[in-house]
Amino acid sequence: MVSQSGLPGLPANYFDGLREPLRGGVQRWLEAGIQPGSFLSSVIANDLKESFRCADDSNLASMREIVAWFYNKMPMPAWGSVANAEKWAARYGRKFDWIGK
Repeated sequence: MVSQSGLPGLPANYFDGLREPLRGGVQRWLEAGIQPGSFLSSVIANDLKESFRCADDSNLASMREIVAWFYNKMPMPAWGSVANAEKWAARYGRKFDWIGK
């Protein structure tokens, strides 16, 4: 079955390599266009400065792994720029309110 996101049902190991505390926010973003908190939103918007500003110590220490996961696993239409994020959220009738604007 394919969801509205165009993603087939995500396999159980889809989020391997992504820190556990981030998985729920990323999954809600992918499956329902629900904007996550400021750190994940800044990663989705591909805003390096804001990502570092918003990251807690655990995310700072894991930044390389987080970005690698996004690069390798996140569908390109779902991240990479504010414009992409706005379009992704709009697919679900939502808005992506970007703090960096």
